[in-house]
Amino acid sequence: MTLKSLSAKGWQPPKPLVGLQVIEKVLNRHTFLVCPESRLVVAVIGCAVVDCLSLSNKRQRNAARRFVLGADLGLWCDLVGLHPDFVRRIARQAGYLADEKAQKPPARAQAPTTPQKTGAAQPQRDLP
Repeated sequence: MTLKSLSAKGWQPPKPLVGLQVIEKVLNRHTFLVCPESRLVVAVIGCAVVDCLSLSNKRQRNAARRFVLGADLGLWCDLVGLHPDFVRRIARQAGYLADEKAQKPPARAQAPTTPQKTGAAQPQRDLP
């Protein structure tokens, strides 16, 4: 399955503004303690943020979005002193929390067809 065939099916994710390393760097700056364990927790959070735009696996993308937008993110953020709303704001500003419904191309509506009589004269209107 190629990228072209996936994009033809529907949802095409936007290109994120920054990469995973930048997100991890910003989050690591805001942790209350810098140690290997806090970097690991930030890496898990950053991986979930990046997975929100996964093209290859819709189930993984949905699970990552549930994690980032749900209460589980708060539990992980508490381990390193981050605020979950701050993490979500960083993810949105970086372009990783794109709305899938807004990105889908609109369905083409067909114009109603009216049968036209051929050869029949159209009635003329009298203009005042």
